[in-house]
Amino acid sequence: MNNKLLGALVLAVVLVALAWKISSDKAPQTEVTRTALYVGLIDKLNDVTRVELRSAKAQTTLKRDGDQWTVANRDNFPADPAAVKRLLLGLADLQIVEAKTSLPDSYSRIGVADPGDGSDSLQVEVYGAGDDKLLAVIVGHSREAGQQSQRYVRRAGEAQSWLVNGKLEGGSDPITWLDARIVDIDTARVRRVESTPSEGPPVAIAKSKPTDNFFDLENVPAGKAPRSKALVSSLGALLLDLRFNSVAAASRFAEARPVRRSKVQTFDGLVARIEEFEADGKTYAHFDFSYDASLVHAEAAKDTAADAQANEPAPLPDTPADKPAAEAAPKETVEQEAARLKARTADWVYELPDYKMRMLTKRLDDLVQVPGKEAPKAEAEMPGAQP
Repeated sequence: MNNKLLGALVLAVVLVALAWKISSDKAPQTEVTRTALYVGLIDKLNDVTRVELRSAKAQTTLKRDGDQWTVANRDNFPADPAAVKRLLLGLADLQIVEAKTSLPDSYSRIGVADPGDGSDSLQVEVYGAGDDKLLAVIVGHSREAGQQSQRYVRRAGEAQSWLVNGKLEGGSDPITWLDARIVDIDTARVRRVESTPSEGPPVAIAKSKPTDNFFDLENVPAGKAPRSKALVSSLGALLLDLRFNSVAAASRFAEARPVRRSKVQTFDGLVARIEEFEADGKTYAHFDFSYDASLVHAEAAKDTAADAQANEPAPLPDTPADKPAAEAAPKETVEQEAARLKARTADWVYELPDYKMRMLTKRLDDLVQVPGKEAPKAEAEMPGAQP
């Protein structure tokens, strides 16, 4: 091979290598290394003792007491532990995508301004043992990127904001951290409802047997008649899917006198007693549950027996004699239900939704009229009132 040919080959190799290098440098980068917003946080989650959440509208303090999380500014009512876990794991899983603005005047566009008037951000602070602050982050607007959830965030006290991958659930309103269920009693179970205000006659409705579709109004004044069966019967749904708007410790009302007492009885023996108290322009209800076997109706007793029989595990086909059939979980008795509900509600008073309070505050005059006189529109039959 002569020198000219060898030189040409070397030059060709150099040109090919140079072209590859230029092409490589200009190629789009498809592999992006993500960095955790809080490196090492996942290893500290078991040490978390307190979480503070604050926005312009509300504030919540979550505290850890052993294995139980509570809402401190709701008299330490139990918090939903699964919701707290989701929040902490979500914070630990935040991965930085890219840097965003560091100009305070631009924070509001992506929701990372400090919480205050006109701001829609959420500030989250997490504390560990010894009240050591593990993080403080301002959570801004969300952004959907395909299947990936993204957020704009800014570490409190820092100018730089970030776009991060990750999902954060929860807010500053205490109610979002509470299990707001009180009780759920199907209207078909209800035998009698009685409400006695501090002044005026009591209001009572009742059914004779479980299969009755409507309740009858008791103690109807002479010359009057019930406005409608549906309106009267709507009171039977008082304990149906009952939830609270807010909650406080019952000890706050230990010396208070109730403004109204109500009682709900069922055909299978459950009794709910409700006392209402007023404070700071709000009405709170306290519940007490018990079981009264003398109230059990014959038809309800049959239904209970049928449920118990249906709950018996059926023998499995071709099951060897020495291998018993799988046992089903025993059905809760009404007496056990009463004990469970009593334990759940005994230490608390609840602010109930307006539509449930309207049931409790109905007066006898609201439910009766002179026969033949048309009821005012405001007192007409309520939609969905039939049980």
